[in-house]
This record gives sequence, C-alpha cells and structure tokens, in this order.
Amino acid sequence: MGNIQIKTLDKNNALHVAEVTRLFADYYMYFHELGIDLPLIPNGEIIWMQSVLPSLDRLACLPVAVMEEHIIGFAHGSIKLLPSYLGENKVGVVQHVYVPQAHTGMGIARRLVETLENWFDQKQVHSIELQVIRGNTNAALFWKKLGYHTELEQFRKIL
Repeated sequence: MGNIQIKTLDKNNALHVAEVTRLFADYYMYFHELGIDLPLIPNGEIIWMQSVLPSLDRLACLPVAVMEEHIIGFAHGSIKLLPSYLGENKVGVVQHVYVPQAHTGMGIARRLVETLENWFDQKQVHSIELQVIRGNTNAALFWKKLGYHTELEQFRKIL
C-alpha cells in the first residue's frame, strides 16, 4: 500500500477533477443503496463539479486523498452565513465525505475531515454542521467519535 497524501483539489488538474467527479457518482450510488429519496440525475456528478469549482478556496474546500497519483477519497465543505436573527455567523457545512470501501479503516476520512476543519478554522467559522442519512450508523458513529452531536432530524415528503 502506497503513501497516502491529503491535498486540496486544484481546479486546474483535469485528472483529479475527473477522478473526484467519478467518485461523487459512486458516492451517490452508495446513498441509493441506503435508501436516499433524491437520486443523482444523469450527469449530476458533472453538474455538481461544475458548481463547486468556481467557489474553491473562497467559499468551498475539496480535500482529496491521493495514493500513487490516484484519488481514493474526497471531502467537500462550504461556508454559509446564518440569518441576522441568529447572529450572521459563518457556519462550515460538511457537504460530503467519501472513501470507497476498499480504502476504509485507514484513517483517510478522519484526515479529510481534519483538513476541512482546519480550513473552516482559517475562515473563522462559528460552528460546523452536517447531515447523515438515516440508517447510516457507521457514519453517525464516525461523526460522534470526532466530537459532533445530533442536533436535529430532517424530514422529506416527495410530491
């Protein structure tokens, strides 16, 4: 097993952009297996990447795990501003963390999250939030081990 490095995605590196885009599609296939109600649309992974690239480093961060020049995991975080009635604080949002099953148990996800947390700290966010799909007990345990706690539940009705 090669050395694993955590790097921040460079939007000018077409190979890494393509690999993360492919992993994002895999990530949503995993969500589908967990029963998520909103499936990724055809080419949704490309649309997602095109929406993320312009905001990198300003309002978004996309750390990647690299082994032997290939991306084997990624995380995606962004910053949002709370409304004025909640103090207009900046909040970090962990949008996605994905490490394929073949590379789990190696501490990669933890390192990706630490990179996001450091970036959020540099951006002076007030707090960090994220969502976990119902039934994804491994993810819930992972986040609790990192010091996160359950704050709310999300409900959806498909019309």
